[in-house]
Amino acid sequence: MNPKVSILLPVFNAEAYLKEALDSLLSQTYADYELLIINDGSSDSSDNIIKSVIDQRIIYKKFDSNQGLIHVLNYGLSIAKGDYILRMDADDIAAPNRIEKQLFFMEQNPNVGVCGTQLNLIGANDNVDRPCNDEDLRWWFFKSTPFAHPSVIIRNNVLKNYHLQFDINAYVAEDFDLWWKIAFHSNLANLPEKLLWYRVHPLQESSKKTQIQQLNHRKSLIQFMSEIGLNSDAFDPDFISNALYRNLDFSPQNLVKSWKLFQSLKSSPKAIEFFSLDALNRKCSEVIDYQLKNMNSFNWSTLTMSFQPDFSSHLSQAGVNKLTWITKSILFWKTR
Repeated sequence: MNPKVSILLPVFNAEAYLKEALDSLLSQTYADYELLIINDGSSDSSDNIIKSVIDQRIIYKKFDSNQGLIHVLNYGLSIAKGDYILRMDADDIAAPNRIEKQLFFMEQNPNVGVCGTQLNLIGANDNVDRPCNDEDLRWWFFKSTPFAHPSVIIRNNVLKNYHLQFDINAYVAEDFDLWWKIAFHSNLANLPEKLLWYRVHPLQESSKKTQIQQLNHRKSLIQFMSEIGLNSDAFDPDFISNALYRNLDFSPQNLVKSWKLFQSLKSSPKAIEFFSLDALNRKCSEVIDYQLKNMNSFNWSTLTMSFQPDFSSHLSQAGVNKLTWITKSILFWKTR
């Protein structure tokens, strides 16, 4: 009988932390899993550490030379027998009940394809908790990656049914790239609990390749924007992030552009499919109403917008008197 969970643990020169990571996995409160340990050509004592641990749930594969993380991850996905793939890195530590908690959530929520957790950081103190619900996580793609990669559990049949795996072209941003592709086929979630101790140190793959990661993250984000019908030439990803997360100046130009952003999203069938029309309307109200309440300059564009029925409703929602708005727009326009 196949195990319920396949733990995918890549290893590359991880001797300093590997034993602690293995101990945390082998002492889980939930026991029905296979532990896929894939040694990617380590030159340190990682091989000896792995071989010193005797447990029938371990399946060990060693590559003679370094293949790279994406190759290792995809190899692991190809041999995993479990209904769920649980990720873990060789320098991290799992809470004793991590598998039990994430598996219970996935079993109770069959519409969720990937679920992460919050983190305890080791070696840093700038932790940011990620959203937990599906709607907020979809918007989070414009801000950052919605999951801490080694914290996730993934429904294996979502990967198999839609032929999804990590993309070599998204090197060092392969997780972000996979998450938004999964999101077209299932819901997303994070648990509020901190079920992983995540180690931050200079030898991490992402730490060593920050510039490449930023470049490939942006490429994948632009591809995602294209998939939901947004033109990155018209709407820069940084502008979208700033609009969504309240980092814009309260100027007529930013208000008009934010309005056009949501009109573009709401006219795109792909965006409606990805977010839902209700979610788009909610986020539009949140972003536009916040800007309206804080506007301190006006121009011809703010005047003409006030005569659009949809925009007028936002003025009312934000508690802004339409006549006052029009008067201020005319006065500012006249004095320029």
